[in-house]
Amino acid sequence: MHRVTATWPGFHCVSGVFSAVRIPSFPPLSKSCLQRFRAVEVPTLGAGHSDLSKGSTPPSLKYRSALTNSLVSNSHLVHWRPLLKNAMTVVRLLVLSTMGSVGLYAQITTVGSTKASSLLSSSSKWSATVNPAAGDTLLVGCDYDAGNTFIGVSDRAGDTFLQIGAEARSGDFAERAYIATKVKGGLTTVTCTAASSPPYDEIYVTELAGVNSARPIDTQVSSSGPASPSSATLTTAAPNEFLWAFVVSGRVTNTSGWTGLSTFDGNLIAKKTQGDAGVVNPSFSVSSDWTMIVAALNPAIVIASVPAVSVLVNPTSASMQVSNSTGVTAIVQNDSANKGVTWSLSGNGCSGSTCGTLSSITASSVTYTAPSIVPTPASVTLTATSVSDASKSASTSVTVTAATPLTISAVGAGNISSEGATITWTTNAGASSQVDYGSTAAYGQSSTLNSNAVTSHSVILTGLTASTLYHYRVDSADASNNQASSGDFTFTTAANSGSLLPTLVQRTSTSNTQSNSVDRYVLQLPNGTQGGDAIIVGFSYSHFGSPTVSVADDGGNSYSCPAGALSNDNNQMAQLCFALNVASGTRSITISFSGSAPTHIAAAAYEFLNVASSGALDGSTGNSNMGGTGSNVSAGSFTPTTSGDLIFQYAIADGSLPMSSWTAGTNPWALLNADLQDGQATQYQVQGAGAAINPNMTMGPAGSWNTVAIALKAANAGSAPPAGIRVVGVQHIAVAQSFSSNPIAVQFPCTGNLIVAVWLGITGYDISSISDNGSNIYTATGPPVNFGASGDAQIFYAGNATCTSTRTLNFKTNGSNSSGGSELVLYDIAGAAPSPSDGSGTATGNQSTAGNVPSASVTPSTSNGVIIAMITVESHTITGSMPGLFDAASTSPIIGISPVDQNGGLAHNYNSDTSPETFVWTTTAGAVGNWASIVAAFKPQ
Repeated sequence: MHRVTATWPGFHCVSGVFSAVRIPSFPPLSKSCLQRFRAVEVPTLGAGHSDLSKGSTPPSLKYRSALTNSLVSNSHLVHWRPLLKNAMTVVRLLVLSTMGSVGLYAQITTVGSTKASSLLSSSSKWSATVNPAAGDTLLVGCDYDAGNTFIGVSDRAGDTFLQIGAEARSGDFAERAYIATKVKGGLTTVTCTAASSPPYDEIYVTELAGVNSARPIDTQVSSSGPASPSSATLTTAAPNEFLWAFVVSGRVTNTSGWTGLSTFDGNLIAKKTQGDAGVVNPSFSVSSDWTMIVAALNPAIVIASVPAVSVLVNPTSASMQVSNSTGVTAIVQNDSANKGVTWSLSGNGCSGSTCGTLSSITASSVTYTAPSIVPTPASVTLTATSVSDASKSASTSVTVTAATPLTISAVGAGNISSEGATITWTTNAGASSQVDYGSTAAYGQSSTLNSNAVTSHSVILTGLTASTLYHYRVDSADASNNQASSGDFTFTTAANSGSLLPTLVQRTSTSNTQSNSVDRYVLQLPNGTQGGDAIIVGFSYSHFGSPTVSVADDGGNSYSCPAGALSNDNNQMAQLCFALNVASGTRSITISFSGSAPTHIAAAAYEFLNVASSGALDGSTGNSNMGGTGSNVSAGSFTPTTSGDLIFQYAIADGSLPMSSWTAGTNPWALLNADLQDGQATQYQVQGAGAAINPNMTMGPAGSWNTVAIALKAANAGSAPPAGIRVVGVQHIAVAQSFSSNPIAVQFPCTGNLIVAVWLGITGYDISSISDNGSNIYTATGPPVNFGASGDAQIFYAGNATCTSTRTLNFKTNGSNSSGGSELVLYDIAGAAPSPSDGSGTATGNQSTAGNVPSASVTPSTSNGVIIAMITVESHTITGSMPGLFDAASTSPIIGISPVDQNGGLAHNYNSDTSPETFVWTTTAGAVGNWASIVAAFKPQ
């Protein structure tokens, strides 16, 4: 294979790109020309064309490359594209031949836009004004009434126009095409002339550069027809020919592969470059009878000559230890077919694998791995040989050396806290990093291997236990897999402080789906989480079908669901899952079921501060008494090993509802939520010292139950929530259709100083008053709001409230709870003003067309407060709110009349200023019909 450098007699090295070559003989090279061109790799392929003219001088214009599979008898044909640099171009072509010069075919290009016009007055002549460059080619298309006699084409410059092929004629009109090569140039008018004035006529003029003026037309076809498509067949004889199509009809549509040049008056001028010689079948969609002329034009030609293949490798030499690896690359110059190289190993003191091994082999690169034993002599040669020309090769000389022993020094532990430490050391060569650690010299745990080769090592250990002696050793391995380990070292973690106790940040519990089957259940935490905190999710579902469960959230956090925290009483499943070191802003939690869609799903989620960010699980347990009659809900004994653990228990009543009570275990147990209507509860404590514990609570009345518990280690992790007014808890309570007690008794463990009750009731079923066991005073924002069958909307609040984990509320009602039930949602809010009310608003309406629902507005008088918003609807389901944080739980599929928030909307928003706020609700497909909405604003402290 040889490299071709472009030269040609009488040609002045015009910067440009030429597209095809052939090789009849070797002319002498022009050094002045070579100095102005730059190398480009191009393949030589194929055989077949014999109509190329030799010695043509290319026009002064730019070209682009194309590929061909053609050869001219004993000549080689290639396509290429030079690279421009500082306005000078060097042409180099790779040609599979030892023959001499090459002919370079130019790429024909259009210059400017195709000019088109039609006869504006009664005349036998119609014209278009153009301004071509001297030496270019003009293609002219004329169409006219079929009853007229056409005379010809001329221009003011006196250029000669020759007809291309025959006239194309339909019943109503006809067309002809003409060409003028090597035009004089300059502003001129091109005119179509007929014997008389035709009623229909157009002229189209296309300027071309790069046409072979000695033999411009290779072939053409004229055709016509009565209906779509316009089509014809022609066969090009040379590569890189330019196709020009002129189609006349009522309306012509361009087709794929062709570039439209003009669609004036509904007709079409289009072009394409035919890279390879062969059959072409132009076809265009037309609206009526049609005529079409397609011409194939030959490109210009120049001459070039051929240089040789050469091979370069990088690096040319290397020194490496036994068993180490290095990459080697090869470049083959003038490799037109891009075949690359083959690789081989040799050495005077080795053979086969004793010289080393090759892997990841490609035509341009390889990975060499030195042998495990140094050969004698220690030099190995890696050779890259051109595939196109086996006489051309290049080599890398590799010197193989013995391995240097890896040593470890300066081992130490620093940044020691109650839950972590940083281990550091150095090595005499780049090596990996890993630490083995544990409470004894047997270790038992290892850090994640860091494979980066460094000499200064640092590994951070997390999730450690406070006030604990830890043993550790460090491990490293270099690129040759020489391994080293240190001796045994120790450090003691710092003691836990009170500020590091696991602390509840926020909570939510949601309603039971009852007998409705769903495969996804979504619940919302009141606020986005703080980065580094932990989330615990407790949930229950029917065990029938044995569904597979997974938990995910909108923060991308990973959830662990310990096997010990799953309890099956052959009717309901109770389960706990948790995520550590969660992403900031996490809020929406999704519980998914596969394999079957269970019924009776209820869930609760909690965010805790100061839970270890990794390795936190310190035990789990589960228990049930299906068919039993006990009231002591005991998860079973297990033994956490670490002081200060968060012990968390989730329980469900697996019998008749509603219940009468949930009671926390002995202090320090405290209830987090206690839902009597849906029959679920949670409690927690921080265990002072690692010891056996049996989490238990009491339920009333006695009956069947199912419960699970986990222990999570404490650590200085996460972030406390920001100051200011904040929703710290939301409890969703389904008041089922069958529920008829009056008043409705509700347990609501709370920690804030403002309680807000939101009611989404059946139309005519309202809350008349609320009282609790703490003598808090509840005030309604106004009378119940409804509109037709929207359901009744109400908001009550208790300002300056006293909250405890044993708070119980009683809701007196008016009317009858029927037709699907109602929903009560309680908000626990901290940081509110003693007199918190800051205004409210209501709105009702009817939506008959699907879309967002603008609802009630409020204008708070105080910045940085919180606004509670709700909407109850006649049909379909509310899915989101603007502005604010959407609080309603949801399911997939959506339940028609859902016990989960009754398909209504719940949201809250922290108002940064005193601007009016209007809540707009998003919905599922379909109009919601009648609706009713309330918003209420509350002031901060």
